Amino acid sequence: MAWVYDDKKNELYDDTNGVIDLSGAAGSPTGTTPTSGVSVGSSPSPTSSGQFTDINKYLSLNQPKTEALGQKVAGGVENTVNTVESGLSGAQNEFNQQIGQAGPQIAQDQYNKLVNPMDLVEFTKNPDNVSKFQSDFAGTYQGPSSFQDINNYDDLFDSLDKANKVKDQFETSGGRQELIKDVYTDPSRAKAGMLGLDEALLNQTPSAYAPVKTQVDRTQDLQDRFDQISQSSSQQIQDTQKALAERSKDIQSKFLGEGGIYGTLQSNIDKRVQDVSSQGERAAAEAKNWLDPNWLRANNKITSNTLGNMIVKQQEVPKEALEQMGITQTQYANLVNRYLEPKYFQEKIDQTPHEGSALDPDWYNQAGNWGEYVTYGTPTTGNISRDTVATADEYAQLAALEQLMGDQINENFITTPDKAGSYSNDFVDFDYDRLLEYLKDPRYLRPVVSSAGPI
Repeated sequence: MAWVYDDKKNELYDDTNGVIDLSGAAGSPTGTTPTSGVSVGSSPSPTSSGQFTDINKYLSLNQPKTEALGQKVAGGVENTVNTVESGLSGAQNEFNQQIGQAGPQIAQDQYNKLVNPMDLVEFTKNPDNVSKFQSDFAGTYQGPSSFQDINNYDDLFDSLDKANKVKDQFETSGGRQELIKDVYTDPSRAKAGMLGLDEALLNQTPSAYAPVKTQVDRTQDLQDRFDQISQSSSQQIQDTQKALAERSKDIQSKFLGEGGIYGTLQSNIDKRVQDVSSQGERAAAEAKNWLDPNWLRANNKITSNTLGNMIVKQQEVPKEALEQMGITQTQYANLVNRYLEPKYFQEKIDQTPHEGSALDPDWYNQAGNWGEYVTYGTPTTGNISRDTVATADEYAQLAALEQLMGDQINENFITTPDKAGSYSNDFVDFDYDRLLEYLKDPRYLRPVVSSAGPI
């Protein structure tokens, strides 16, 4: 088959299959293409007037216009590819952002710091921290279920589908005509003959074909990239769900598990209640002994034979007992001296029964009974309880835990912050001054009386 060009009619035709209109084709601003079946590059053939046309020369003459057409088609393909690439990048960034927001909100090292009560309290002052903690504590995944959950996924899929079709279109004459048709600025020119000739010119002009081929090749990796992102997204979802579950489990253990922050707070307060109660009871019992003259004598803590042996050795009286009595070692020794002096004087009086008065037995009996100068309390009277033993810092810590974990925390464990530290484990109320004053004034009020009257 040979194609013949008629200069006068501006027509390219074969001598058996009719005529193709070239007006506004390759020689026009954008060029047109022959129909499929055009054999470009055939031997010159005579026209009806005897003229010969060389198709290669024809292609050469139209090369500038054909290259322009190639650049335009390449630009159209490039726009398609760029749209997909931009869409993939944006979609991946959006998905990563969604996954980041759905994953653990607080770094592990920050959780580790919350073991410190003051760090915990400071942490809860920021409402954003509380919200993030509660999200991690719940461990509920609220992110995308797949890559398709991103915005504009349908637009991305459509643009990818269009790019995938470009690869197939470029492999056939008809497909290339579709690519050419897409860049026509004048739709009225999209006629079969014009498209066919433009496609033939494009296909047979390497300098026009090459830029189109370069852009078409870029479409080869788009589907693979899309598939990789989709697969990666599925893995990210699984990893995020796992991380959330592990973080939630870690928080449960760190805050509510055995040895956790909340349990430790409770056990510390309960232990302190027991300790201060026991300590107070033990010290009060010790003080009670040292305030019992009979116990002192029975246990050889004092002697009364000479004035010089009457003072109890200061180191003998336990410090806790003295604290319960509210006196010093020296004061206690002075007390014992005063208690023993009447017996000393009684001994002197007994030795010289006719020289003066005897001690008043009532006074001496009362001096031997210190019970009316002291009362003993209990943990209850000392107001020892969780509320009073807990410190202000512990109240703040419990409030912070309640803010973070709500009904997981027993709000009734301690309830009165204004009572923090107000307990007392001093169970002995001892009126030292009054007893000492009494003992300072031994009464020699009874005169010694004989049958003949007072001596």
